[in-house]
Amino acid sequence: MKMIFAILFSSILLSTTAYAQVNRVVDAKRGFKDFKLGDPKSKWTANLVFDKTVGTMKMYRYNGPCCQQVFDSQAEKILLGFSDVSNKLVAIYISTPTRPYKWLEGYLEYYEHGFKEMFGEPQHTEHKPVPGKNLECWTYTWYGSDCSIDLRAYYGPTENGEMYSEVYVLDKAYVMNQSSKKSSSGF
Repeated sequence: MKMIFAILFSSILLSTTAYAQVNRVVDAKRGFKDFKLGDPKSKWTANLVFDKTVGTMKMYRYNGPCCQQVFDSQAEKILLGFSDVSNKLVAIYISTPTRPYKWLEGYLEYYEHGFKEMFGEPQHTEHKPVPGKNLECWTYTWYGSDCSIDLRAYYGPTENGEMYSEVYVLDKAYVMNQSSKKSSSGF
């Protein structure tokens, strides 16, 4: 998970200069359903269980009733990341359960279409194998001026393979701040 967040942080940094076009819909939504970047931790505390620390962010597993669907799939895991400094929501992670490939024929197109309906064409699309696993990953990213939304769909490239998806919403100011701390510390 730490590696995934590091990769996402890097992609946001690269996107700042690589993609001048800003998606205003992403900035308007600024989150996933009721979860909004910048929410105070106190808004969700009753339904949070500490999971891990990633840099200066504390990740909590959300176990409340809100936001449990990604289109027609039940969310398997929801993690909310809060800044140690401000106690504000800076990262949202949602994953769907792993399902057999046959069960999910058309799954990638369904999710891709749903996200495109909400945000328009993604500013970045990537398809590549996952190192060390018999999986491929399709990534679609939409960049706002304040945040980014990343949809990742994983699937086994065989008829009996499996599929699942992940959604990331990240606060760009937090990511940029973390990057500047790393570069000033010599890393």
